Amino acid sequence: DVVLEVVQGTPVRQAVVLWRAGTFTTLPLPESASAAAIDSRGEVVGYAYSSAEGRYKSWRWDGARAVALAVPGRAVDVNDAGEIVGQATDTGGAFLYRDGEVRMLDAMIPPEWTLDSVSAINEAGHVVGVARNRSSGIKRAVLLTPRD
Repeated sequence: DVVLEVVQGTPVRQAVVLWRAGTFTTLPLPESASAAAIDSRGEVVGYAYSSAEGRYKSWRWDGARAVALAVPGRAVDVNDAGEIVGQATDTGGAFLYRDGEVRMLDAMIPPEWTLDSVSAINEAGHVVGVARNRSSGIKRAVLLTPRD
């Protein structure tokens, strides 16, 4: 399976398209939606800007419908267990969305650091990202291992 964004026309229109078994399917998402990742089961995650709310909202396509996640932000990756990582826009920092629950990942690093971004989650649940020291501004790659 492949997920892509198609931008076309005047005025410009954007759509998220899923390529599966030789067929293109346009996902019924808001026009501002962006796809970020797809897992091996065909579950797609991404985000869309809500001009009514003035913020980004993450979504998950479960194969039949789009479901809004319970955290404002930008979902960036999903693994085959359905664990989703992304950037929180209201509180800042990064989140892990698992089984309908949101966990803020900044709590996993020392308080003098903040997560500037996360970019991926693997099948073992390891999350990679970039942390920044609040006082010096130094940035470091981080590997987080969230546990229950």
